[in-house]
Amino acid sequence: MIWNVIYNPANVQIKAVPLPSGRVPGDLAAEAPLTVSKSGGDITLSWTAGCLGTDTDSEIYEGAVGGTFNTHVPVVCSTGGATTRTFTPGAGNRYYLVVPTNGFSDGSYGKGVGGAERPFSASACHLQSLAPCP
Repeated sequence: MIWNVIYNPANVQIKAVPLPSGRVPGDLAAEAPLTVSKSGGDITLSWTAGCLGTDTDSEIYEGAVGGTFNTHVPVVCSTGGATTRTFTPGAGNRYYLVVPTNGFSDGSYGKGVGGAERPFSASACHLQSLAPCP
């Protein structure tokens, strides 16, 4: 599962979108979900590693809430293998995607309305290449 976190100054909402491959776990009850917390002007995202053993890192993308939800750009192209990251969100209502990576290609950005793969970022960290989860 890829996580879509919608952030606005008043509250934080978490929405999860299931993925067929190259996903960050969390769509099953037994899997740990993404968590988000706020401290001052910063937010902290925490998640579980990608489903493939080769997905040893993660990327975080941020976009503006509204429209087609395809404005996401990289916040970080590597978390150094960490599954938590604290940062200051952009102004206004924002959404966040945690994308697994093997350092050479992006995994899935999740599925949007209608079940189609969410488009990769126009300024993606890597080209996207999807592989099935075991």
